[in-house]
Amino acid sequence: MSKFWTEERLAKLNAEYAEGIPLQDIADHLGTSKRTVENRLYWLRMTPERRAARRQKINEYRRALKKEDTRVTIEQVQVSARPSEEQLRQRDAREMLPYRDLTAMLCGDPPIGLSALDQRA
Repeated sequence: MSKFWTEERLAKLNAEYAEGIPLQDIADHLGTSKRTVENRLYWLRMTPERRAARRQKINEYRRALKKEDTRVTIEQVQVSARPSEEQLRQRDAREMLPYRDLTAMLCGDPPIGLSALDQRA
């Protein structure tokens, strides 16, 4: 994996930032996002002690993620709601109803009697 922030890119970032070029333009020149440029400038302004503390916190977080087994097995997945046999029969009956017209068939309009507009009083 290659590092994005090479010495050349850092030099270009510092030079353009010192010239007062807007961050979005700097990001465009470097081929990255404005947020990436903001984060790198924030990192560069940190004291060495603060950088070390931040690095330690990031590494602790990464280690904690590695320890956690986040994989989900099929046994862990539970179906919360299954349709009843009656609901499945009703669904099948609806699918067998004829369409109103060609537009209803192509656009997916509900069959006659199943539209909310048909049920208005």
